[in-house]
Amino acid sequence: MGKLVIVCNGESVWDSRNLLTGWVDVALTGRGIQEAAFASRIIGPIAYDAVYTSNLVRTIQTSLVLMLNNQDIVTPIIESHGFLSGKRSIIHNDSIRLSTVKIKQTWRLNERFFGKMQGYSIDQIVAQYGIDNLNKWRYSYYERPPRGESLVDVERRVRPFLRRKILSKMHLGKNVLVVSHNSTVRAMIRIIENLSPEEAMKLDIRTSKPFIYEFSSGKPIRLPLPKIEERAMGMPGR
Repeated sequence: MGKLVIVCNGESVWDSRNLLTGWVDVALTGRGIQEAAFASRIIGPIAYDAVYTSNLVRTIQTSLVLMLNNQDIVTPIIESHGFLSGKRSIIHNDSIRLSTVKIKQTWRLNERFFGKMQGYSIDQIVAQYGIDNLNKWRYSYYERPPRGESLVDVERRVRPFLRRKILSKMHLGKNVLVVSHNSTVRAMIRIIENLSPEEAMKLDIRTSKPFIYEFSSGKPIRLPLPKIEERAMGMPGR
């Protein structure tokens, strides 16, 4: 029975400064690394057949830390691009190659593009646009920030990738790890669980909090997490 593990990236440098990050490629903080390490212990060792992240480094870093408990099962390798791609990155030892899994990146899993709000703090956005506009952009599924994406836009780019690359593997009994961002995780869970937009907005998505699914009666069912301290589960990612 295949498992699907979906995780929001660990705390980034801009999360710690309360800045909207979006598509800006910001790395994890030390706390973000610790959050991912904690989540890896909750998830436990799983022999992943596929690992997907966004194109942003904070998800790639998180995925590597999440797989710390998997080192004796499968070795994660970041899929190479550019000069290091192709023949230069081929593993010629078949037994070793079969014990690896590539971490593949796609822009479809990138965080919501916040447009002109990227790099600003919440307080600065309120000062410039007003609290009513901020609440509309943050808590509505349909509203776009200036030159940015709505959550509906995010869902439209996530949906085909989720169905073709992720759920299709789960149907075949494969184990899949997906590390993405608050908005894209919210969109994936809404699709998988057939939630209303209002239900999706109420999901508690925190940095490095895992959502674990197994197939039951032909559909993915979310498994309960072990009881843990809420403060260990991170903060809302941006």
